[in-house]
Amino acid sequence: MRDRPGPGTDNGFKVLVLVVGAVVGGGWVLHHPPATMMAGVGIAILIGIGGASLALLIFLVVVFAKIARWLRADGETRKSLRQARQIQKGWPRLSRQLGLATADPDHLVPAAGPGTRTRPFIWTPQIKVRADAYGVVVTAATLPRLHRGVWVKAADDLANAWGCVRVAVSQDRPGWVTLRAVRRDPLTEAYRYAPTGHPPAELERWMMGRDEYSADVWVRLADVPGICIAGLPGYGKTSLVNS
Repeated sequence: MRDRPGPGTDNGFKVLVLVVGAVVGGGWVLHHPPATMMAGVGIAILIGIGGASLALLIFLVVVFAKIARWLRADGETRKSLRQARQIQKGWPRLSRQLGLATADPDHLVPAAGPGTRTRPFIWTPQIKVRADAYGVVVTAATLPRLHRGVWVKAADDLANAWGCVRVAVSQDRPGWVTLRAVRRDPLTEAYRYAPTGHPPAELERWMMGRDEYSADVWVRLADVPGICIAGLPGYGKTSLVNS
């Protein structure tokens, strides 16, 4: 038994469709006279073929969507896409090494090697990885004793394992944590802003640029009588006002 939360969704869906088709067709045959058994077998075969075709269609749609995303991506995003695949592939092992997996003493599985020994089942947090030009965003499910503080302590180790300059941990909803990992520092690169010439959609806040995780930084100016922009010469005061 593999120490994973469950089987892959694609294979599980195919098996479910085939099993449902077999059960429906078999039940129909058992409840009808022998003269109609051949028709029941035919229906069962058609249901199985239809289910397999549907599973194949879904698989092809997913594959073509990934190929289209790869073709549309720029060079930096493609690096992040490769990084995302490596993170997904190595996550079961890395999570155990960093103490981000938990053992269930009430769920025993056979231990590797000869004999009849058993060991606790290892639960690995489920993750979803999304790539962009600067790195990846990993959404991970929390497990008992693996709260946000545990993930924060492992942030530096995750950054080293994933080849990132930094990893930030946040939690917007119960049961899930978000890890923002960047491969390169956005603050060391020039930020280019091209004015459109159109009036702003809102005046209550202004976008000031981006932070160290490539997220937009906004300043709220509602009910503010005035602002003061200060700084040393050559550090971007004029560029800020012009943008």
